[in-house]
Amino acid sequence: MILDATGRPLLPSTGLRADVAADVKANMHQYLTDTVHDQLDHAEALAGGEFLFRDVFLKCLGPYFGNHRGQCDHLANVTFDILKRIWRDRYPDISPQRFLDTVHVPAPLSDKEFQEEVDNAWELEIAGSDDAMRRHYDGSARTRKGKDLGGKQVRPGTAE
Repeated sequence: MILDATGRPLLPSTGLRADVAADVKANMHQYLTDTVHDQLDHAEALAGGEFLFRDVFLKCLGPYFGNHRGQCDHLANVTFDILKRIWRDRYPDISPQRFLDTVHVPAPLSDKEFQEEVDNAWELEIAGSDDAMRRHYDGSARTRKGKDLGGKQVRPGTAE
């Protein structure tokens, strides 16, 4: 802040510091809420250890702290300790690493498998008259599922 001779600020305060503090507080609240409500996320946050947690934390929230890595590290350490304490209170019989060893996380689907799953998930209820059904759709089913959604196929050389 730049002051004039009387000690009044030449440039008014923009309130950015308060805005950044509010953003950090909101992000931390959301992160803690989301993490402790999902056991898998909670275990993943703790399983890598404090060093890895601090490294990821710095990448995500570091820009809020500018060149003050010490403050960000301190907040990361406090957050890790909170998560560790909550884990011990909720799941005293199992460590995060052991929990992750017992959980089966399915591999992501390939593009082809994903598209096939999406295609097969569709369901359409047709609310037309029987005459319209015969004219515009193959078959007479009122509910169609999966890839069987298309309109009537007109074969070349036939007129309808």
